[in-house]
Amino acid sequence: MTLRSFGERKLKTPGRDRIEHAYNRRVEVMFFDIRGVEIILEPQDEDLQIER
Repeated sequence: MTLRSFGERKLKTPGRDRIEHAYNRRVEVMFFDIRGVEIILEPQDEDLQIER
């Protein structure tokens, strides 16, 4: 398993509104099997947490 946080270096969306800001605040988790092959997961956007 590998964890990466990108912050402002690698934005997912270019906008500045609350929803696009929430998309950019993320940690990406990568899973690998015992051979080192990456396990591809489906993107999950339905549980996006919007800050108030």
